Amino acid sequence: MTLDYRIAFDRVPIGLVLSTDRPMHSCNLPLLAMFGALRPEQLDGHSLELLDPIHDEFERAGSPIVASLDQRGFCAEKLAISPRTVDVYRARLMRKHGASSTPELVNMPLS
Repeated sequence: MTLDYRIAFDRVPIGLVLSTDRPMHSCNLPLLAMFGALRPEQLDGHSLELLDPIHDEFERAGSPIVASLDQRGFCAEKLAISPRTVDVYRARLMRKHGASSTPELVNMPLS
């Protein structure tokens, strides 16, 4: 079975963005909604600074991230989500989409 990260990336209920050296390359739907964008093209290719209207805050928030980059230049903010929270959201998504199992939910075509 081939799994495409995009399915999980698009269906996760929190805003996610992939970026390299601050330009955004890919945004999911919750992130677009958070910032009032209608299409990914409105954010893709633009600096992450677009998401923070105050330049000084953008620089201040980015400094710890730059300092935490590993040798390959990767960094991911860690979210402390309890297993119970994951179960609740998975159950909601399964009901919403009529899935009877997690694999069935993950393999559903995007609408």
